[in-house]
Amino acid sequence: MNASPEPLPVRRRPGRRRGRFLLALLAASLAAHAPVRADLRLPRLFSEHAVLQRDAPVPVWGWAEPGREVTVAFAGQTHAAVAGADGRWQVALDPMPACAEGRRLTVASGGATLGVDDVLVGEVWLAAGQANMRLGGPPAADHSLIRHFMVGPSIAPVPRDTVRRGNWEVDAKGTTAFLSDVAGGFARRLQSALDVPVGMIVAAHGATTAAHWLNREGLDLFPGAYHPPSGAELEEQLRVMEAWNARESEYDRTRDMFARRLAARGEELTEARLDALMEPFKASLPRRHPWPAENGKIYNMIRSANCSVYNAMIAPLAPYRIRGVIWYQGEWDGGAETRAYFYHFAPLIAGWRAAWKQGAFPFLYVQLQNMDRGETPPPGQTWSWYAGVREAQRLALQMPATGMATIFDRCRGLHPANRQVPADRLARWALAYVYGRDGVTPSGPLYESSVAEGAQMRIRFRHAERGLLLRGFEGAESQFWIRASRGDFLPARAAVDGNDLLVWHPRVERPAAVRYAWNADAVAVLFNAEGLPASPFATDVSYPANFAEARARQAAYKEALRRKLGRLTPAPSGLPPPAPAPAVPPARNADGKPNAED
Repeated sequence: MNASPEPLPVRRRPGRRRGRFLLALLAASLAAHAPVRADLRLPRLFSEHAVLQRDAPVPVWGWAEPGREVTVAFAGQTHAAVAGADGRWQVALDPMPACAEGRRLTVASGGATLGVDDVLVGEVWLAAGQANMRLGGPPAADHSLIRHFMVGPSIAPVPRDTVRRGNWEVDAKGTTAFLSDVAGGFARRLQSALDVPVGMIVAAHGATTAAHWLNREGLDLFPGAYHPPSGAELEEQLRVMEAWNARESEYDRTRDMFARRLAARGEELTEARLDALMEPFKASLPRRHPWPAENGKIYNMIRSANCSVYNAMIAPLAPYRIRGVIWYQGEWDGGAETRAYFYHFAPLIAGWRAAWKQGAFPFLYVQLQNMDRGETPPPGQTWSWYAGVREAQRLALQMPATGMATIFDRCRGLHPANRQVPADRLARWALAYVYGRDGVTPSGPLYESSVAEGAQMRIRFRHAERGLLLRGFEGAESQFWIRASRGDFLPARAAVDGNDLLVWHPRVERPAAVRYAWNADAVAVLFNAEGLPASPFATDVSYPANFAEARARQAAYKEALRRKLGRLTPAPSGLPPPAPAPAVPPARNADGKPNAED
């Protein structure tokens, strides 16, 4: 482990707790304003086995004595900068072609020199989200041109300048590396197709919501998505965060010790094996994620700390040059606030792009898998929180340069065992839209528009150019529901008509809305000719990606309530669904490919 040991919290006499807590807060405040360290240092991202992004300017930054000149040399280039008053400096390497030969990056200032060996140039992606993005195991084969940087799970009340734990690992058998299955599968698919080095920066934290990953830039786009803590609440969050980090560090150190011992003895290194070894220690070492039954207060405080994960795990990574982001998250954004998920996720995408200052880099994400949750009454008659999150994810395709991997046909459960499916389908989007590879279909059918034709509803899709297929479909009882302008949704019949789908029910003479696969454990019956599943959709739900319009709608709704009730009424947490609007495809260049740098 790279992190220095942190002691577990020690029990104090009740009379001294408040005094020591105030002293700790004072110390933290003084540390934040302490004089800048004069030693030359780099962020952890610039370390042995790193991968730099090809064909683009590459920022390199760090810290040195204020006013000192710093020179950076790599691949025949030399650039210089002067450290500012805060000690921070930054240069930009000129664009470089891909290179599979490990070379040395050198940084020098005031007689001090830092050297970083085995640095490659290729494609760099950030992989982020919840536990499903982090779960994995040791490398099963040798892929020396694939490197992973695993950011240690952490939280912080304010943005950090560097991650507390993490280092680059080579994807090779015999190492103690513990790599993400989704990120690793994605990287292997890219490396095979592009024949260049691939670096994956994995920043994933289980049991988090989209709000935890927001930054201030994103919050400015839609302030209604955030309620910042203050006063005693903020102080309590600061205390809880430090306790969490100490407990998490102790747990990780013990787990890593077992992992290294197993590797040294040549034994198989798996999650199940490590969990079994950790079982006797769980009474004395709190789990990484204390569930409510074990420690509800810490759990709830962590949940309430919006931006906390971004501050600790994402903010320190910018502006490290990346090609784009892959994202796998969503289960923790259910419940009554599901309709607001879009207004967390879309600002998250926009906020990260603002932080990197690279324009609209590709943001590819995984739509929620199936969950073993029966829902009653029948889907469509009430709001399904799981289907609502899926729909918010689909509607986020309004954002430019985005792509969504639909996996509910092959993946089920909180942590699906088959994590190569999301890896493969994310790679399809990257190869087709980011790298322009011919013959790669990026997605199954995505709902585009609908129109009533008599007693039938005609549904049109993108990515169905070669036609649609209905599989396991019995007609009367299906995964489609239809309703008139009034009344409940009824199970509908459907038939393929060229590249379109016709949906109807004998008792619905004038259809107004159609929904497909609108529950937590849906059955995929609609595919394109390539065998990829259609995303679940609802023709009667949409959200505008124009946040100014969203705020205006919220203000208008609040004013209407005020006039109706004759008094000021607090605005609702979610916006009323606006009129249906088709998803807007990603912005494209004249050649028809997405504009990743828009």
